[in-house]
Amino acid sequence: MNRFIKFCIVGGLAFILDAGILTLAIKFGLSPISGRGISFMVATFFTWICNRTFTFRVAKSDSLFKELLRYLGVNILAFSINWLVYIFAINTLTIMYQIPALALIPATAVSMLFNYCGMKKYAFRVGR
Repeated sequence: MNRFIKFCIVGGLAFILDAGILTLAIKFGLSPISGRGISFMVATFFTWICNRTFTFRVAKSDSLFKELLRYLGVNILAFSINWLVYIFAINTLTIMYQIPALALIPATAVSMLFNYCGMKKYAFRVGR
C-alpha cells in the first residue's frame, strides 16, 4: 500500500479521535479553544505511534527520544497552520463555531500535506 495512503488512514483515525475528544471536552465545559488543545495533543501522540509502526515502518531509530522530538517539531509547525485555519473558521463561520468539529475539516486539509512531507523528510529519517 502506498505510504501516503497509509498516512491518510492514520490521519483519518486521528481526525475521528481528535473530533471525539474535542466534542467531549466541550460537553464537559471547556471552550472550543481549550478543548482543541487537549484533543490535538492526544491525536498527536496517537499518530506518532501509528505513523512510526504502520506508515513509515521505523524498525529502529537513532534515539526514540530524538525521533519524538523531531516528530513534535514537525507537528508544532503543522499544528500552527492547523490552528490558524481552525481559529479563522470558528470566528468567521457561525456553523463552525456552533459545531467546532466541522472546523477541523479545513484545518486538517490545509496542514496535512506539510505534515506528511515533514514526517517523510525529517521526523522518521533514520541515521541522521
